[in-house]
Amino acid sequence: MKDGDQTTVEAKVANSLSMKFAYIPLGSFLMGCGISAEETARQYGGEASLFDGEHPRHRVTLTRRFFSRSQALPYAPEIH
Repeated sequence: MKDGDQTTVEAKVANSLSMKFAYIPLGSFLMGCGISAEETARQYGGEASLFDGEHPRHRVTLTRRFFSRSQALPYAPEIH
């Protein structure tokens, strides 16, 4: 496949360390939260400043395909 090809491929691969990766195709999507940081904090808890990075909502367009690690990483609140 070449860049610009809109073919959808579902693929998962693993490297020599057994890390799993998922194929991310070309496309566009909305990134960010559609409600205010204050409303997000009310709905999910925490301080509004924790959600500042989710605003403003904006369109993202991926122009190249890539593989992304597909395993969840543990959340460690004490690091933040």
